[in-house]
Amino acid sequence: MKIFKLFYSLANAYRSNIMINIVILFALAIPISMIYSNNLDSSFNQVEIKMGLVNHDQGNVVTDHFVDYLSDQNEIVDLPDDEEAIVDALYYENANYVLEIPAGFGDALLEGEDLIPLEKRVGPESSVETYADILINNYIRNFQYLNTGTTDINDPDAVNTTLQLVTDSIADHITVSTSESTNLDPDTIGFGMSFTHLASYTMIMTLITVFGFPMISMRNPEIMKRDRLGDVSTSRRNTELFLACSIFGLALWLLIMTVGGLVYGFDTLFSSHGQLLLLSSFVAMFGIQQMAFFIVTVAPNKGIVSFCSTAISLLVAFTSGLFIPRNFTSPVMQQIAQIATPIWQVKADEIILSAENLSPTQLNTVFQYMGIQVLIALAYMSLTYIYRRYRQTATI
Repeated sequence: MKIFKLFYSLANAYRSNIMINIVILFALAIPISMIYSNNLDSSFNQVEIKMGLVNHDQGNVVTDHFVDYLSDQNEIVDLPDDEEAIVDALYYENANYVLEIPAGFGDALLEGEDLIPLEKRVGPESSVETYADILINNYIRNFQYLNTGTTDINDPDAVNTTLQLVTDSIADHITVSTSESTNLDPDTIGFGMSFTHLASYTMIMTLITVFGFPMISMRNPEIMKRDRLGDVSTSRRNTELFLACSIFGLALWLLIMTVGGLVYGFDTLFSSHGQLLLLSSFVAMFGIQQMAFFIVTVAPNKGIVSFCSTAISLLVAFTSGLFIPRNFTSPVMQQIAQIATPIWQVKADEIILSAENLSPTQLNTVFQYMGIQVLIALAYMSLTYIYRRYRQTATI
């Protein structure tokens, strides 16, 4: 384990950087915790959807069934197809989510054809958008699964049978609560909305630095020559480096979460929502770790490592919603941020904190976001492997 030990002996020189980052995180977490404790009871009282509806497919039995389903879950406000009326409804909060149903939507859904996209306009409350999107997608996916384009649209009995199957499916398996207050305590909300996101930023900055500087030093020709004389193969060298970095990343995450426990209480971390937030943070850490390992693998010198540590951490933080609410970030920047795991962590955390009792559909969405993060991490691992194989082949 020569490479493993060498990495940690070199990384030890940067322990002051690590401690400074942890202290800064701790210093930020304490006042933020106090802010959430004082204010969040009034800030997160109720999530209620007033759904404005512009319906171009009136009279269609499937569309009417869809609208009835939405009206059972929300307050429906009929709106004319007028831009000024829609903007006014959102501005004066007569509606906080406007859905436009295109002509032919019901027939396309019944016949299993490609759907014309449903257009939406959303007010400033991002949690409302999450609820409404889940609600609409639930209906469409259930209908498509149960129908599969086999219902005879000219047979009213067949159509009604399909609609009843959809109704039964949604009633049995999906509960979306849109008007009950969340009783999550301020510590849980502060931990999930602030601390874990600051932790991801801290990990990006720290891991790129601590992985990069020792790895650049280990590329010294004399060290490489000594490794070759000591019969340290390239594959063994890479394996020990990967193992050393993985263990360090896990240890750093555990240290940060311990700080979180000291600030917010370990009861908060091990509550039902806290465990989901911990899992979300852990999966994000795995992706951040692999991204950092790939970046320092391709970085040519310590100057680039230092630049990447600052620039990439800030870029990811501002485009993913780690520092500011995600709905303040432009859609284009959010698309760019999807190459890293933090934005998926933020999306998962938004759902976790949106209700006291999460529905099966909400949990499925959370785990889907976590699965995407795992795939991103595996993609960075693959890129690192491909690059190292290329370098190894090029030097032969």
